[in-house]
Amino acid sequence: RYFAVVMSKVNQMYEQLTQPRVQFIVLSVTRLTNYTFTRLGRDPERNITIIDLCGTVESFYEYVNATLTEEKQDAIIYASSLPIPRKTQDGCANSCHVCKKNPVTTQTMNLGRPGAKQPRIIARELGHLLGMTREGKRPAYYTPGNQNLHCKRKDHGYVLGRGKPPNYFSHCLQDQARGCLMTKTKRCFDLTGGKKIF
Repeated sequence: RYFAVVMSKVNQMYEQLTQPRVQFIVLSVTRLTNYTFTRLGRDPERNITIIDLCGTVESFYEYVNATLTEEKQDAIIYASSLPIPRKTQDGCANSCHVCKKNPVTTQTMNLGRPGAKQPRIIARELGHLLGMTREGKRPAYYTPGNQNLHCKRKDHGYVLGRGKPPNYFSHCLQDQARGCLMTKTKRCFDLTGGKKIF
């Protein structure tokens, strides 16, 4: 129930995107029994075990391919409550990897205790999966003629920058999502959660 509420808030942020229209549908929440793919480390200052989120992404991708059905989902989120290294982002995802190689894309994140930041963390990492950079960064994906599109700080959105709601994504990031999705095949759009999103 908690995760459904969090994803509802994520979808509220993504309502700002109209071209393309993006909606995330939760197909299942699973508690894993096998964590062999998790990349762990040690923080000697705090004397605790920590998780390397970005180091975990690739091994989690391999684990997913070996164990889960691929027909239904476009993205899988691995959420961990393990502490992360200091000065590290709360999540990790590969840019524009939605529907890459197969319909399954993975990302990892540290959600910590329930609170207001969880929807933003998930929305941010899903944004990266859709090809969005941090606000103000050079675009890796863009629509024709917009390779140098750059938004001023006052136009930055909340999800991937320092903007304030209800401005969740700048028009620059929305163009990046369009540019990313232009590289995908029709299959990507037909199989999202078993439902079309456009």
